[in-house]
Amino acid sequence: MIKRENYTLKYKTTRHEKAEKAARDRIQKSGIHILKTIGLKCFTMAKVAEHAEIAKGSLYRHFSSKEELLLSILDCYYEPLNQIIFDIYKKDIEPLEKIRQYLIASFKHCEYAPELFCELHGAFGQLTEIDLKTRRSTYWDVIRVIIKTLEDGIQSKQFRPLNAELTAYYLTDATEGSIVRRILTRCTHSPEEEIREIFALVENGISK
Repeated sequence: MIKRENYTLKYKTTRHEKAEKAARDRIQKSGIHILKTIGLKCFTMAKVAEHAEIAKGSLYRHFSSKEELLLSILDCYYEPLNQIIFDIYKKDIEPLEKIRQYLIASFKHCEYAPELFCELHGAFGQLTEIDLKTRRSTYWDVIRVIIKTLEDGIQSKQFRPLNAELTAYYLTDATEGSIVRRILTRCTHSPEEEIREIFALVENGISK
């Protein structure tokens, strides 16, 4: 039998945790709104607090700095892509085909909210120093899956010997750079054409 005082404490804790999560979610959504509507250059904690309709003190209780909030938004943005890529990795298909499917998933995900992607891509330069130290964001989860895929290809002798970590960075940079160019220049090439050409470069560069 659960003692009443323990039950009450557990209930209060659960309710507090739910309230904290709801507050963080509201702040993140407000941060995303600010990024999409007025951009990174005008992104301030004051504007986020105003849109979220909370005091700045409450905002700083959840996120100690603008950089921490931006990293949290970056996590939210990459989490769906991270799950898709992880699901592709678990498929019983060749490593090279996994790479091709990663490219398709990345293009689809990033073009779903192009304004937000461009702003976060710009923010990533500001966050690199922080994120490189911890590598805890979902962005790095995506990188780690690509590295593991490349290592699988090397181990199975489908790929030539290469530095899997550096190659994963190059592949990610090439993909995201291509997406940014597509969004900013309104180019007429289809995503399929871009994916085909990037994949051809990858295939010729890593296959034995």
